[in-house]
Amino acid sequence: MSDSIPVRQPSTVSLPSKRYLYDSLKFSLLQWVGKLPSQLLRQFLYTKLYRLTIGEGSVIYNSCHLRAPEKTTIGSHTSIGDQCVLDGRGGLTIGNSVNLSTGRLDLDSTA
Repeated sequence: MSDSIPVRQPSTVSLPSKRYLYDSLKFSLLQWVGKLPSQLLRQFLYTKLYRLTIGEGSVIYNSCHLRAPEKTTIGSHTSIGDQCVLDGRGGLTIGNSVNLSTGRLDLDSTA
């Protein structure tokens, strides 16, 4: 009777797919793009890399946080203010000549 010694098979380590790595890098960059000081560079990256649809004459100011920019459409001559959060995960359409602002607005102030 021969005693057989179990042979251990080499373990395989699965590496993340290229698509996963690309999507992870793209998501990380999305957090950084909104903080760029150049509005033209931000708009270029949003439209080319993230497929954001933005109309002519529209502006996205610093520190705007976009979620699912590929599902977001911004009309012409629209202004998106500092630190706005646009959540396009369910689809988001902002019309023409719209001004979205952030911060506190005190309408009852007498000053």
